[in-house]
Amino acid sequence: DRAGSRDLMSYPAIAAIAELTQLESADVCLVGNGPADTNPLIGVECKSIWDLCSSMNTGRLQGTQIPLLLDSYDVRWLLYWGEYRPGRDGSLQIGSRKGWRGLRLGSRLVPYGWLEAFLIEMAVIGIHTKHVDSEATAVQWLLTLNRFWSKEWKDHKGMRKFDSSGEVSLIPGMDDRMLTRARVASCLPGVGFERAVAAAVSFPTTFS
Repeated sequence: DRAGSRDLMSYPAIAAIAELTQLESADVCLVGNGPADTNPLIGVECKSIWDLCSSMNTGRLQGTQIPLLLDSYDVRWLLYWGEYRPGRDGSLQIGSRKGWRGLRLGSRLVPYGWLEAFLIEMAVIGIHTKHVDSEATAVQWLLTLNRFWSKEWKDHKGMRKFDSSGEVSLIPGMDDRMLTRARVASCLPGVGFERAVAAAVSFPTTFS
């Protein structure tokens, strides 16, 4: 029920599915449907680009929010919004209604690389990052994240696709001959990814 979360709840699409409460960590918490009947906790820290840089500068993000995020959740995200770009002088420029301006923290002009290097480090320690242009887009992304984790794990089929571009697909544990048989089977009417792989496993590896 802190300021950032309350702002998100002002959007009807979020308010219809969310409950406003006080979390020990993050602005958004989801309970997902994971593999092997697990229910991972997903935590999302939500910030505007200005709030992100400010909390980095004071150490609140590194010293308090990130450790709690890592301790509290199985899957962690930093979702941040607002237009920004590198200036010609290498500074971090923030977009606004008045145009682009260099971001200053105190008297210091913030380098673009300062933010980007921090985001790389977030990925290294196990926190995913997602940047969108506005708070409204952030809401739509959160709704997508919720739909993803609401599905049963077996129903996620985005990665179950053969490569039809002419290149060989990489399917773990499948040798070239089995992959060829699976791709042939997938060309038959009504045969999708799972059936094609099952057929490839069932077919003999050599023919007489």
